[in-house]
Amino acid sequence: MGRRRKGDTSNFSRLFVQLGADVSDGAKKALADGGDLVVREAESRCPMGDSGALKESIKSKANRKGTRVKITADARNPKDGYPYGQIMEFDPKRRRPFMYPAMDARRQEVKDGVIKAIREAVRKNAKP
Repeated sequence: MGRRRKGDTSNFSRLFVQLGADVSDGAKKALADGGDLVVREAESRCPMGDSGALKESIKSKANRKGTRVKITADARNPKDGYPYGQIMEFDPKRRRPFMYPAMDARRQEVKDGVIKAIREAVRKNAKP
């Protein structure tokens, strides 16, 4: 065996850097898509009032790094300012949850989407 030259590892370094970037980008996109999927599910489960404001307030937003997605339903009662999305979800008297059941219903689908994105990134970088 000959001696390894200093530059011989640069191809591997570039490959791993590119692989890491592709995996990260794919997983972040899949996570954001999963957030949108949960939003649609929550909208379909949302208790409807006269205005539909609660349903319209359901949104997803990724953090700056794209590693977390926050889903909110932040509609407030215009008369008293109470956040009635939280009241519908958690108040024992009016309990009509829609956010947690939506998340539970789509959890596996979101996980599967992230896993699929990671596998696709690895396959893309494995080609010669």
